[in-house]
Amino acid sequence: MPNVYAEEANNESTLTQAITTAQTSGGTITITGNITTNDMITINAPSQTITIDLNGHTITRTGGNTVFHITNGNVTFKDDTGNGKVEKNDGIAIYADTGSNVTLNGGNYIGGGAFPAVEVNGATLTVSGKTYIEATTDIGISIHDTSTVEVKGEATIKGEKQGISVGGTGSKLTVSDNVNIEGEYGIGVFGNNSDVTIDGGNIKASSFAVSGNGSQTTNSTIKITGGNLESTGSAAIYHPQTGTLTIEGGNITGKIGIVARQGTIDIKGGKITASGNGTDSVGDATENGGKIQLPLGTAVIVDNKSNGYSTTANVTINGGDFDTTSSDPVVSLKDDENDITIEKGNFNKPVNTKYLNSDKYYVDFVIDDEHVIVVGVNKNSKINTADIPKPTKSGYSFINWYNESTFDTIFDTTSEITENKTVYARFTKNSSVTKYYVEFVVEGEDSTTIYVRSGRTIDKSDIPEYKKEGFKLDGWYLDKEYTKKFDFTTPITADITLYAKYTKDDVINENPKTSDNIITYISVGILSFGALLIARRKITE
Repeated sequence: MPNVYAEEANNESTLTQAITTAQTSGGTITITGNITTNDMITINAPSQTITIDLNGHTITRTGGNTVFHITNGNVTFKDDTGNGKVEKNDGIAIYADTGSNVTLNGGNYIGGGAFPAVEVNGATLTVSGKTYIEATTDIGISIHDTSTVEVKGEATIKGEKQGISVGGTGSKLTVSDNVNIEGEYGIGVFGNNSDVTIDGGNIKASSFAVSGNGSQTTNSTIKITGGNLESTGSAAIYHPQTGTLTIEGGNITGKIGIVARQGTIDIKGGKITASGNGTDSVGDATENGGKIQLPLGTAVIVDNKSNGYSTTANVTINGGDFDTTSSDPVVSLKDDENDITIEKGNFNKPVNTKYLNSDKYYVDFVIDDEHVIVVGVNKNSKINTADIPKPTKSGYSFINWYNESTFDTIFDTTSEITENKTVYARFTKNSSVTKYYVEFVVEGEDSTTIYVRSGRTIDKSDIPEYKKEGFKLDGWYLDKEYTKKFDFTTPITADITLYAKYTKDDVINENPKTSDNIITYISVGILSFGALLIARRKITE
């Protein structure tokens, strides 16, 4: 593949000639000086691969509204210096049109006026490396019909109005790695059947970090598996459209976490933090002529009261962490328990029981009287071991879950759940000397906990004595099935739980009686040197 050079620093003719040659033969065009052009630079190179190396220089246009218009071919813009730039202060820096495949790998792409910095229409765009895109008054990247856009690496996308807009029909956007997206709005999802996946990056907005439009967006698919989505002034995610929103990971932060007015929202993971106070309106939704006021500090709000929506929103929570300032982590404005279903989740405030699945029993795992982890269990079934939380607390060690806040009896995780239940986390404060707890459990109910220094054996005087009438203690075991008997000469090097095993005492009762077998004592003889008791047993037929 030949290299073609634009050698003149400010002569657009050499750049035009280089592109003309590359359109038929491909190759790399290295910019060796700043170039100002009066005309739009069009690249139409079917089946060709062209690389334009900005090489630390600037290409700008004085007239029209677009610097580069790529109509066909595989075109890569690169810059290893960090200073290379394509700039149109009142227009578009890069326009990727139908059939083209464009890559921006490094360099700065600046647009202005009522235009995006980069526009994609029916094309494929990949933004990677340390690419910087900024629209000084409009949208950073504007995506239209059937386009596919991937933003990754350490790219930065800024738009005064919006970082990225996904519109048209059937467009796809993927965001990952350490990307930064900023604007009044972060990512706007518009049009029909738009598909957005967020797997990383930082999306920060003064309004919504991710949002749709109730009248313009239909059947969108949004999936969040990672990254940080932050709104400094409103809801982090606004979902007024039909379609699906799935959250499996990431950190979502705002005055409200999510406001949904239509669509299906499925929350399986991630963390939602809502830190607002008071009330405020979100979007243009109204009721009886006025904007609806929503409670700030709420993780998830379903608003099915607003006028003008043809369908309703439904939310299922099956995991995730929820940290709110509101007393109600999730709220349905219509007070309809069918709008929200909670299967399980990690909440810092108690949830309203009306949102719990009536087909299940729930175990509330309480940590320090505040932090509540809700786990739904099929009625009369055992809790899934993977759903049992393992909490941590700085400076403390977790001991076990207990049935009472006074830590009297241990929660038996192997028993069937036959009702809604609340259990409590017990911790012990760590000391400078490493100690381990040894818990002695009797029949899954009574328990005694002692602490032993690492490497030492259990002092015999610390072993509790439990007496059970008609039984004798066989020993202490490491498992509930009594298959591994504990040797008290063993040094303690970890937290352990010991279970008491009892066997029936075979000592004959001195006076047993049954309806069929009566023992009587019938003869007593008294001797001069003592007394002799002679017992004769009579067996009744």
